[in-house]
Amino acid sequence: MSTEKISKGEVVSLGKLDSRDVSISKHRLTLQIRNLEGLQVNVTLFADFAYQMISYLEAHKQVGRVVIILQFARLNVYNGIPSVNNYFDHTCMFINADIPEILAFTDSLVGLRRIQNPSSSLTFDSSQSYNEYEDFLNNHKVKNIVDLLEPQEVGKFIIVGTIYGIRQDIDWYYDACSKCEKKVD
Repeated sequence: MSTEKISKGEVVSLGKLDSRDVSISKHRLTLQIRNLEGLQVNVTLFADFAYQMISYLEAHKQVGRVVIILQFARLNVYNGIPSVNNYFDHTCMFINADIPEILAFTDSLVGLRRIQNPSSSLTFDSSQSYNEYEDFLNNHKVKNIVDLLEPQEVGKFIIVGTIYGIRQDIDWYYDACSKCEKKVD
């Protein structure tokens, strides 16, 4: 995983909003963007970013081309498939904004594809197909570390947390009982 300063592209495919979880912060929208070289990248927008994209598309139904910029997004490569996710607190998203980066990207698209006003380059994915990465996210509940200190259920979870620092002078560990391997206070 690495952090990309800016990910930008033309939105070419939009999936369904996954809002199965009670917590809005875990709602997500999958889409694909295509860069100038034609590379398509899977993008997962979480929480407010997902709803911001949906609101934009509902308010601009006649727009032919949707170009987004995700600033400070996380790039993952899973089985050779690039994927971009937003960081909850750090990512900025711009949709068809009147800013130099989007205007230059759109002008480059027009030059490359010779299409001035596309009827609509965006397709809506009616199926709920996911790659293995998405399937993993959909089949496991997401929990904060604090939620697992006193678990209410047995299961497999994706743990979300923030690392503020790493001590490099000792190996990683946590205090646990040597017999049952449960956390020790």
